[in-house]
Amino acid sequence: QQFAIAQVQEGPQYLLSSLRVQNSVAIDIHAMKNDMIHRLTEYFEGLSSSVQFSILACGVFFFFGVHNLLQEAIMSIPGFNFGVMLGFLEVLGVTICSFIERNFVMKETGRVAPLSAYPLLTGCLMVSSSFSNLALNYINFPTKVCF
Repeated sequence: QQFAIAQVQEGPQYLLSSLRVQNSVAIDIHAMKNDMIHRLTEYFEGLSSSVQFSILACGVFFFFGVHNLLQEAIMSIPGFNFGVMLGFLEVLGVTICSFIERNFVMKETGRVAPLSAYPLLTGCLMVSSSFSNLALNYINFPTKVCF
């Protein structure tokens, strides 16, 4: 209770010093996070290329499995009949995240393929994802993953 009384008595000066402390803590946490990411990156890059490949391949299979488990959970909800819409939203999410990654993270400016190829590629991805979601109405998750 003495701490609360001290806050009230000191007023705006306490608030200003409190904000300074909170900002410095936030900056320290941010610096620690960046340092940890930097160390992890250095460690990963120090591994042999075959170990790097194995780790990344396992990561792809792990996240592919999580993705399919979540898809099956969504499609198995009684009354959920929106497989095509789920496929559309999945492609929309990939498109938005790809745009952000290419423009703001990697700062890429050019395209590898001509612009006319993108609608066909996007359409194929959407149809594939939608049919995959609709197939979960008739087959189970392990069958979908195998084929």
